[in-house]
Amino acid sequence: MRVFPSHRYLPQDAERDRWLRSSPVEIEGRAIGRINARMRAVGQIEFGFTPTDGERILPPSRYFPHNATRGRWLSSNTITIPVAPMPPRDPFTAISAGRFHTCALRTSGEIECWGHNEYGQSNAPAGRFIAVSAGSYHTCALRTSGEIECWGHNEYGQSNAPEGGFAAVSAGGYHTCALHEVGSTLSSSRVLCWGNGTSGQTVGQIGQRDLFLTVSAGVYHTCGVLVSGQIKCWGNDYDGESSPPAGSDFIAVSAGGIEGYGAHTCGLRDLGKIECWGYNGDGQTDAPTGFFYADITASVRTSCARTGTGEAECWGWAGGGWEAVVSDGYFHDIAVGDGHFCGLRRTGEIECRGRDKHGQTDAPAP
Repeated sequence: MRVFPSHRYLPQDAERDRWLRSSPVEIEGRAIGRINARMRAVGQIEFGFTPTDGERILPPSRYFPHNATRGRWLSSNTITIPVAPMPPRDPFTAISAGRFHTCALRTSGEIECWGHNEYGQSNAPAGRFIAVSAGSYHTCALRTSGEIECWGHNEYGQSNAPEGGFAAVSAGGYHTCALHEVGSTLSSSRVLCWGNGTSGQTVGQIGQRDLFLTVSAGVYHTCGVLVSGQIKCWGNDYDGESSPPAGSDFIAVSAGGIEGYGAHTCGLRDLGKIECWGYNGDGQTDAPTGFFYADITASVRTSCARTGTGEAECWGWAGGGWEAVVSDGYFHDIAVGDGHFCGLRRTGEIECRGRDKHGQTDAPAP
């Protein structure tokens, strides 16, 4: 595809026969060289290309004609340049899916995102992180220092992360929640939420003494696992998404849903048994029976879990064209958006399938 370096215009008063150069031409974030141009004494414009750490290349067809049609692109002969192979990237170690975008964390601590980027939710910042969470239209990540950084949609302040040290972060629809005040153990973590709270999803029923192990932000509701093993939810409960089952043996919870549609929640008990509750118009709460599931994720209209052997099993809406049951090998981590599924293999490679209108399944190479 055509690439436009930021500095690319030949000034009208350019000195005759003096070569000028563009700013670096970048392909996938890597500079490959610069375009060269000069105004000849006879009035012609001559073009060339100088590769990074190379000599200027002058293709046979390189002059801009006097009678060129205004506004019409012309091209030279093909230029072949020697490019050293890219150094190997660190493999991925974790993955998270928003509604139409996906983000992953490398072992180096770098984050890469792809897919929908209308609000900048795929423009991951530089630096080292230890966790990433993709919300509907914004993304948040936890730095190695314990600070949270968010980017993307911010109409309700959901990307305005507070200062302080945190242990975990969860980006929801239009709000974000995190585990705060970490002491010597996770049992000293409290939940702090910010962003849209019109349904009570940012404050709700959080008690001053409530200590949590995990937290998950949905669209209009939030759930967390208390240190007692019980699940506590707050916010909208129109479809029963904030009414968890009884029990003190939960180890994980995931809040799903979509604006203008039903919401649901799924929890994982300590023997690997899954329970889901809330809206079930697409079968998203029809959890499989059995035990020994490793983790759980409730998405927009779909729920998925990873089995004890690393296979992914999903139920609910599969409108993106991928099968509701994904059982083709070991996954280290899984993520589900609005019609797309991504799984992280043991090799650090990410495989995605389903809806790809915004490029949300175009995972980068490991």
